[in-house]
Amino acid sequence: PGAIAMVQRSARHLAVFDLPTMVLRGRHRLDWEAVAFLLEPFTSDIRLAVVEAVHSMPGEGVSSVFWFGAAWGELLGILSALGIRTLEVEPATWKTALNVRADKESSRLRATGLWPYQSSLWKLKKHHGRAEAVLLAEYGSRITTR
Repeated sequence: PGAIAMVQRSARHLAVFDLPTMVLRGRHRLDWEAVAFLLEPFTSDIRLAVVEAVHSMPGEGVSSVFWFGAAWGELLGILSALGIRTLEVEPATWKTALNVRADKESSRLRATGLWPYQSSLWKLKKHHGRAEAVLLAEYGSRITTR
């Protein structure tokens, strides 16, 4: 499952949310109304949304790739509808900039190094998406303060 993180580096504020989902025809799908409801109060404060540029991987099922791509497109649409400027960034780009290896554990460790007092938010291995969301937000914060 994916996550959303909001970082205000200057004040050292961090918020992390799992992407809301709903069950539709027996499968978990992105709840785009809940995502919009979650983000809407922050729209005036968000300078940039950094979204990982995703691609299908060999061996993934056609149906799962389709639904994953649909959720990604829905997220971009929600951000656009809310008037939030968006930057799509390749994993290799943000991971190199933040000195993160490709494995999920590396993301959890790097997020903990940057935000030690909030590390309980991604203490479980299954929460690596939260850590990656924090790192994407951190990347966005760093490139907008240059």
